[in-house]
Amino acid sequence: MDVLPEYTESDHAAFLREQRQFVSFSLGEPTMSTGIDGTYLTFPVTLAYPDETTGVVRLAVGLETGGPKVCDRYDWRG
Repeated sequence: MDVLPEYTESDHAAFLREQRQFVSFSLGEPTMSTGIDGTYLTFPVTLAYPDETTGVVRLAVGLETGGPKVCDRYDWRG
């Protein structure tokens, strides 16, 4: 099941083309949160870029009975 059914394949391809390319990544320890909308693990991901700078993004995994849903934005549930 698609989390965002109105988000087309061409929208996704355009989004990926706009992203900064990275050369490596490291996954940090997750934190767990539980709220009215479910339980989530959030992982910090450190990205290393070709110009030797780094950045951190967060990867949220929603734990569900039917299987996990993954998103790279902390506010995807909103």
